[in-house]
Amino acid sequence: MEEQRLGVDIGGTFTDIVFLAGDGSVRVRKIASTPHDFSEAVLEGSKLGMEEAGLTTDSISEVSHGLRWLLTLYLKARALEPPS
Repeated sequence: MEEQRLGVDIGGTFTDIVFLAGDGSVRVRKIASTPHDFSEAVLEGSKLGMEEAGLTTDSISEVSHGLRWLLTLYLKARALEPPS
């Protein structure tokens, strides 16, 4: 089985799971984020996406993780700070 790269981006509303194959084909899975424990959506979305594509953990060669919600939180906090 061809190796795939797995990308995860956690947003405030949705978590995006992306599988990138060596031939450039892309498979995307979107799942509701779980703010009480963000790892739940990451694991569930990855599992569902892998099952749909017939992938196993051995076929995943790399995992990349983004944190869009953390950047948004930081920028909102900065906007609330009084000017120095």
